Amino acid sequence: MTNNLCADNRQPLVSVIIPVLNESGHIEHCLRQFHDRDSRVVEIVVVDGGSADNTVALAAPLADRVLVSGDCRSAQMNAGVRAASGQWLIFLHADTRLPRRFDSLLDCLSTTEYVWGFCRVKLSGRNRMFRVIETAINWRSQITSVATGDQMMFVRKALFDQLHGFPEIPLMEDVAISKKLKRRSSLWSGLTR
Repeated sequence: MTNNLCADNRQPLVSVIIPVLNESGHIEHCLRQFHDRDSRVVEIVVVDGGSADNTVALAAPLADRVLVSGDCRSAQMNAGVRAASGQWLIFLHADTRLPRRFDSLLDCLSTTEYVWGFCRVKLSGRNRMFRVIETAINWRSQITSVATGDQMMFVRKALFDQLHGFPEIPLMEDVAISKKLKRRSSLWSGLTR
């Protein structure tokens, strides 16, 4: 299914890949975040893993493409990449909010020599323990150059294709691809939410 976000047929700068499974409570908010953005640079690809709720129906009018793939998240994201036409890939979970500086990230991606990176995580809970957890996640990621899917990873499509995509494993595919990426190229990280 396609809507008119990239209707002028130019290659978008960024393809946002969103793997989903029973995300009817989050998908509309997630996708609406993009409708105030420059639609010529952002393509949205939602890949459903067999939802039993109305996730696909809610996503269809708000995304450029909605695909159905296997129930393994890595297989979903790889399917989304195969359908993507952007120069950059952004992997986003349906319950993740875009960083306030997302437009700045788009500007930087069009000019940077870096080929991959991720954002710092900021958890939504108000309890002080969430601040401790997010600080620990961000420190760990900064020290190890390993990100999780909640950190909105981004990578040049050409490099991602060279790595043959996410390993199709049931868990921790984000950590596995981060380790491959950091062996290949310098990391650009630290964009705050």
